[in-house]
Amino acid sequence: MMQVTALVSFTAILCGAAGTPTSAPGPASAPVSAPAPAPAPLAAPAPGVAGELARLSIDYADHLFRDGDYYRSITEYRRYLYLTRGAGAESHRAALAIGEAYLRSRQLEAAAAQFESVAERTVDEEVRAVALLSAGRAHLLNERPLLAAARLAACRQLSSERAGVADEALFLLGWARLGQRDWDSARSAFAEVATAGGARAAAAAQAIEHLERRGNFQQKSPVIAGLLSLIPGVGHMYLGQWAVGFAALFWNALFVFATGYSIWTQEWGVAAVLGVFELSWFSGTMFGALNGAFRYNQDVVNNWLDDLTGELGAARELTPVYQARGLPGELDRLLPAAAAGG
Repeated sequence: MMQVTALVSFTAILCGAAGTPTSAPGPASAPVSAPAPAPAPLAAPAPGVAGELARLSIDYADHLFRDGDYYRSITEYRRYLYLTRGAGAESHRAALAIGEAYLRSRQLEAAAAQFESVAERTVDEEVRAVALLSAGRAHLLNERPLLAAARLAACRQLSSERAGVADEALFLLGWARLGQRDWDSARSAFAEVATAGGARAAAAAQAIEHLERRGNFQQKSPVIAGLLSLIPGVGHMYLGQWAVGFAALFWNALFVFATGYSIWTQEWGVAAVLGVFELSWFSGTMFGALNGAFRYNQDVVNNWLDDLTGELGAARELTPVYQARGLPGELDRLLPAAAAGG
């Protein structure tokens, strides 16, 4: 049996050698190797393969998102959009999920840019409305109320029939007006939301209560501060800056005394120099009191806004990811009341 096997193998070798052409020997020279053929272009994956890869990419992206790995989920959502050339069944959701991932990871500028890109490219009015709403939310949380107001106003102009879009846009617009210090417009927006009786009605009513208490602020009059500063330091005392006030009174009195003494002793050069210093010091004291009154009032407003944000600011955010229903990027998920089942 072993002899038969060896015979068959030897016969195959001979047949292969016989079928191999041999070239005639030439002059001795260095062998010239033929150029390597150009690599063939990679063929595009078959539609079925691309579709399966796309499905796996978006499934894995959703898994990473739920795991809190927002950065890697963004990569997978982008992979899905690449594989489907933006025409997949879930392209809108994937694009909005990228924005949601940026928003939840507090990359607010990137979130706003992503949502605005979706709003510009889509022809679906509901998708555009939610994208503009989400862009406004990102700008608002990034403390850019002017940009937020523009996106939210554009959202309200769209005829979206999705429940909650109009109320949410108006509620966030009220916050944007607060950021712009436009108290009347903010109150009007919150009043309309409260009257509508939607999911944001209670929070809007609380914001109105805070706005009504704004009239009780203990603010300082810049005019009074300036007039009191005719007696150096008294304007600062009016602002509660007692140490600054007494220091200003002391130094101004000292300069006045020194200037008067120099005039009495007829040291005119010294008197002139001291008089210039005193005039500068006196002007600075008065300007400081005026500026201090404006800063005092601004601090009062900022403290009030901080209290309001601390109490009601969470209402501007998306529903916490562990409470939100549905898949990342779904339209209802970007509406907090709907995302929480409210």
